[in-house]
Amino acid sequence: MGVDLTSMGFPKTNSVGNCSIEKIPAVLEETVPMDELVKIKCDQQHRRFICLHGDQQVTTTCPECRGRVVEMAKIFLKTCPGDWNSGPGDYVLNSLRDTVANERASTDGMDIASMISFRWKMTHLADHIVEKLQLAIPSNTPCLLWSKRNWQEDRRRRLGETVFDNKWDCIWRRFIDGHLMPRPSVEQGPEFIRFQQYLVAAIRDSVSSKEDSDELVNKILMLTEEAKASDQELRQGVLDKRSVFKDPFKNQQACSLR
Repeated sequence: MGVDLTSMGFPKTNSVGNCSIEKIPAVLEETVPMDELVKIKCDQQHRRFICLHGDQQVTTTCPECRGRVVEMAKIFLKTCPGDWNSGPGDYVLNSLRDTVANERASTDGMDIASMISFRWKMTHLADHIVEKLQLAIPSNTPCLLWSKRNWQEDRRRRLGETVFDNKWDCIWRRFIDGHLMPRPSVEQGPEFIRFQQYLVAAIRDSVSSKEDSDELVNKILMLTEEAKASDQELRQGVLDKRSVFKDPFKNQQACSLR
């Protein structure tokens, strides 16, 4: 489905420009236009543009969608600091770069617009949950622009603690056991663990006791289930033949909060 991007505040241009990871802004000025872009759904059957055979380069959009998806990719590259260099982040990064620079990319079945839309919605959901439960906002930054590394370093500096300790691990495992994260379909790409990391950080910044932590975990699980039930995009698929992405900072200590 074509869309007039100039009417949404984007410059009129035929060039996609250079594609790189942008410096993460304090405030994402394109939030409102992006909110509108993710609402637009193509009426073409995108499966015909998707290849499920490994590293093969495929056309990532239909011709009418290209301008819209390129703008979505360029905006998304300004977000999610720290996500691009670990786990599946490099794969997603290269797919976004190729989408902006060319009409083809190695997507391994991922639909670029669906992936961005799914992740965009999840970051909004994380922010909504934090606001709804009146939790501390990690680093006073929305989920989309939050840096886990900066948050970790700040807590170490202020509190003299190892952030990813037994308390973090306990909350993380409670969320895993409760199936917190909406599981993406193949078209929506790899799991988006930023969502879970941000909510664990919000709990860590808000409470210290096991009882209070458990209560917040239960409330967050309930709110997430409500969101899944009301939005088909958040319950669209289950990862077939893919294991739950393990948080690299998880430790193996017994789950007892000090």
